This record gives sequence, C-alpha cells and structure tokens, in this order.
Amino acid sequence: KGKFMETESLNERSRELINHYYQKLKNKNLNYDGVVNETCYLNSCVKILYILKETWSKDNNKYSIVRDMNEWICRLKKPFADKTLSKKMFDRLSEWTYGILHNCSSYEKVKEKLNELPTYHYPLCCIGYINLSKLITQNSTTSNSDLEKYFNQNKELIKEQIKLLKPDVIIACGVNKTYGIADKIYSLFKTNEDKDEDWRDGGSNGCRIITVDNKKVGLISSIHPSARFDPKEMFENIMKGWNNLKYDIDINC
Repeated sequence: KGKFMETESLNERSRELINHYYQKLKNKNLNYDGVVNETCYLNSCVKILYILKETWSKDNNKYSIVRDMNEWICRLKKPFADKTLSKKMFDRLSEWTYGILHNCSSYEKVKEKLNELPTYHYPLCCIGYINLSKLITQNSTTSNSDLEKYFNQNKELIKEQIKLLKPDVIIACGVNKTYGIADKIYSLFKTNEDKDEDWRDGGSNGCRIITVDNKKVGLISSIHPSARFDPKEMFENIMKGWNNLKYDIDINC
C-alpha cells in the first residue's frame, strides 16, 4: 500500500530546470518531464532513465507527460496507449523495463508476465522519462538535423536533469545509421580517462559505461521504440546491452 504515492520533489526540481533554460523563449508550449512516479522510481532496484526526442501532444500549454503517465498508468491502471494511441512505443518501453528490473532475457516470458499485471504498461511507473526537446510538437517524424538542434540547444539542461535523477542505466532512444542520441549523452560526461572505442556489444549501436557525479552508469543506444523493427529483436538487443553492463555499474541489488 502506498507504493505509488507521488511526492513530486524530483519533478518540481526538473520543472524549475526546464523553466530556467526556456525562460528566454517565453514559449508556453512546454512539456515537463522527469520521473513517472517518484516513490516507485526511488525504490526501484535499477533506476532506468529513457531519453527520447520530443513530446507529441494535443495539449499545448505546460503539459507534463510524466504526470499524465502517473495518472493514467499508476493510479487508473490503464495502458497509456489508450490516451496517446502510441501503443507500439509504450509496449516496447514496458517490455524493456520489465526485462531489466526482473533480469529476464526471455521476450516470451516478459510478455506473459506483463499480461498478468493490472496493465501492460505498469512497469513504467518505475522509470525516468525525458526528451531532448521540451517543446510540444504535433509532427510525427523528426529529422536528424532537428535532433542535432535539440541537443545543442538543451545539452546543459539534459546534463542537469540526468544528474538530478541519478539513474543506474540510461537508454537513449534514437539511432539512424551512425547517429545516436547515446553518442551525444556520452559526450556530456566524457572524462580524460574515457576512450571513444570503449563501446560494448548491445543495443542498436552499442553500450558503454559513463561516469555521472562519480557514479558508474550504464548507457545503452537504442532505436526509437516506435520504429518498425521486430519487437523481439529490439528487446534482445536491449537485454544484451544490459547484460554487458550490469556487473560494472553501481547498483544496490
């Protein structure tokens, strides 16, 4: 009881960061992201942070996707896709999350277990979820040049949000040929001791260890969860990355 009571402090601080970095734009069409449910996130054995590109929403004035997810998934216990129509995307995130949290590399077993939960998306109560851009869009696709622009505009904000949320593993969702959001996240935390070639097998174009405030954090590169790829193959790539990182990162389980 009380597992999903939300205190908002992390999300309030995330909101303050977003407001600070966007105040010059005077743009009201902002999405406030952070953690879906703070109590669940902080109590999670593995703190998973997903980094995506941008938020699509019909709302156009100070929307919070994590608050919406918490209300829809954790409180009402309904699939978030019922609200957003993005079933493929949130199904994939839920499968990856369950596999990591339960150390289960069988896609069939994960799907079976998810179907036994109050909603298939229930594991998403435990995640962090942020986008490179905080501006709400109604476009369905994003070009690589736009992703590059989002990152360059907001890289200090993204860095501060990552430091705030203190994840154990970051899954960066966006790869096109050699381009990957994961490469950008790595560049934010690269130290003199890091070697660019230290990427390991797993994810779409690799995984590696980064250091965030003296903590060893896993970083997995992934294609976008709504991409037209075989979901089992996508899951197995994520789990390969996780299995190649989990013994070298700082987790308490």
